[in-house]
Amino acid sequence: MKRKLFTLATIVICLSILAGGTFANFTAEGTAHNVITSGKVDVELREWADDGMEKPFPDKPVPVMPGTEQTKIVQVENVGTASAYVRVLVEKKFDGEPGFVGDTDLIGIDFDTTNWTANTESDGKTYYYYKEALAGGATTAPLFKKVTFNGPDMGNEYQNRKAYVNVYVMAVQAANNPVPDGGTVADDVQGWPELPQQ
Repeated sequence: MKRKLFTLATIVICLSILAGGTFANFTAEGTAHNVITSGKVDVELREWADDGMEKPFPDKPVPVMPGTEQTKIVQVENVGTASAYVRVLVEKKFDGEPGFVGDTDLIGIDFDTTNWTANTESDGKTYYYYKEALAGGATTAPLFKKVTFNGPDMGNEYQNRKAYVNVYVMAVQAANNPVPDGGTVADDVQGWPELPQQ
């Protein structure tokens, strides 16, 4: 009888030691702080007044005569970090005395149709879309390189008038905004921002 009690006591002590051993494991805990940075969509117009693209196009009026052409190289640079789709609106107009409108067809522009595609939208405006997504830090091929002024049809009524070639650029992220197979940037990309104030 005493031997059985001793055996049971030994077993209980062994179990207690084993049970106690399960609490002797090393443990550790911690918190990971993971930072995820979203890309930035940001584009800027680059306009040049010379073929070498070293002289920026001036902000002040440039005097021209009918029958001449003016170098005006227009590009878009993605100064953000995220890849983006780009579109450009070009507005031609004259100003002068009240009631003078002028024929904007007399202002000719040599648009690049290899790298850009024109699309007239529901607002009636024609936008020029760069055919590829523009990576962060990259610059488009020029949308156009020169502006011409028709000589024979630009009569005295155009003297002392100002001709404007205004360029507006918009961009939208390319990530999670894919162009479907067989689609185009112009027709299928979503989320274009509103046209800047003109």
